[in-house]
Amino acid sequence: MRNIYFICFLLFSFNLGAQSLSEANEYFDKYEYKKAAQLFSECAKKKHLSIENYKRMAYSYFTISEFEQSYPLTDSLTKLKTVEPYFIYMHGMASMYKGNYAQAKELFSLYKIRDDKFDVDVLIHSCDSIPLWKPIDFKENKLFKHNGTKADLSGQKSMNGFFIFQEDGKDSLGMTILEEQVDASELLTSEPFYVTNNEVRPIKIQSTLESITLTSLANIPKTSEVVVTIADLLSPDEVKRAPHLYGGKLDTITNVLSDVQPWIYSGFEDSTACAHATINESGNKIVFTKMGKNTKGADLYLSNFENGSWSKPVSIISLNSIDDDMYPLFSGDSILTFSSNGRAGYGSLDIYRCSFDGLTFSGVSHYSEPINSFADDFNFTFIGKETGIYSSNKKGGIGDDDIYEITFKPSIINPKKEAYDRFVKNWMDQKVYFDYAKFSLKKDIYQLDSLVAFLKDNPSCKIAIEAHTDSRGETLYNLYLSDFRAKNIKAELVEKGISATQILVVPKGETDPQVSCKAECTEAEHALNRVAIIKLKLP
Repeated sequence: MRNIYFICFLLFSFNLGAQSLSEANEYFDKYEYKKAAQLFSECAKKKHLSIENYKRMAYSYFTISEFEQSYPLTDSLTKLKTVEPYFIYMHGMASMYKGNYAQAKELFSLYKIRDDKFDVDVLIHSCDSIPLWKPIDFKENKLFKHNGTKADLSGQKSMNGFFIFQEDGKDSLGMTILEEQVDASELLTSEPFYVTNNEVRPIKIQSTLESITLTSLANIPKTSEVVVTIADLLSPDEVKRAPHLYGGKLDTITNVLSDVQPWIYSGFEDSTACAHATINESGNKIVFTKMGKNTKGADLYLSNFENGSWSKPVSIISLNSIDDDMYPLFSGDSILTFSSNGRAGYGSLDIYRCSFDGLTFSGVSHYSEPINSFADDFNFTFIGKETGIYSSNKKGGIGDDDIYEITFKPSIINPKKEAYDRFVKNWMDQKVYFDYAKFSLKKDIYQLDSLVAFLKDNPSCKIAIEAHTDSRGETLYNLYLSDFRAKNIKAELVEKGISATQILVVPKGETDPQVSCKAECTEAEHALNRVAIIKLKLP
């Protein structure tokens, strides 16, 4: 995974005298770092390597998260006066892995003087934070049984299963790589699969694009429509080689993806790379990753389904950092996970989670070990009440990236209970105001989206709508008017998906006014009394 974020700048000459060394460099140039590292290591035992090949061996081990092997290499390289700053950064990362946090901080501080490509301030902060983190208490954390020797990526939960993506064995030049040659190769085309009832079913793609790699797929609930990430890696068009979002239709019986066309905000329209769309359970929110001249690395963007179409995406400022924020995945409507290397973490891409109330993302928290590691960790989503899947290139896997399945202890984490407690704690009675002698709703009713999501997730909870009028008019007329106001709000909430049995209508008329001023009320005070108050009723 690392070559996605760290562009290899090692344009060195190298010795082609030995066949094995030539093969090592060939594997390196094709991003197959595990094989390259093994061959460089074998060559080093037989003969002295040039500094350039020594650097390539260090980079290869670092890229596949073999920090034990990369540490002595980067330790030697950083003693060279002319070494590139990137190797100081690498040695700092390897030092973090070994628990040498004081040394890591010194190296990051030195790197900061020499270069500014990476924001190491967050890594220095991480060196102080990591010793304080406690590992997650879990039942089981295991490799997904369908992992192969190539890359395997987890994906969005859907219906009774979830999507995964597996590397198909073609290298960056379009050449097929034999199974025994791969082990852990990088940047190869991948294909989608649907996992249900422990069965892995391939998804066939009908498309005019020639050599596509598909790395994310999310369906819009209760429809056949999907949004996918596609890059045409072998296209002569540089723009098409970058990832973009496409819409399509997925037949869940035949498992055929068809009608593949650029999504309205695919990235083609503004010359950005867009990827990894995720759709919430209600089907009205899309979060995805965008990278372009106006983003800070890779950023997260949100689009809402409004009035029959998707809104122009906006940057999620509360989540985006100075570095890369990517791989978002919804769990239901109220939980979003994503990966970032711009927050306190173990140094590479780490997985974070936050809450979503329909309007704002808040409460970002970091997963400690074993979910996060000193390698790249991403694509976490819940597939059950206490079970989640995620991807990582951590040591101990089968291929390059592997899918892991973790089961939490119920007492440790219950996402719905956390969301429930947070909503109840922050709840404030909602107020909906009306014009004089009117019971029609104003546009501010949309502000109740977070309440709608909460009531859907918690059918035992109820609300009471206490509707009021001002003191003008006959008492009986005002009682009827307040009843109409409350029932109008109820009808709107039922239309949004709330059960009518969860909503109590309490017409108050002109009694219990918000402002006790009677006949001497000002117009502003009358306006405050023309209100319906929504109160939460817990079981």
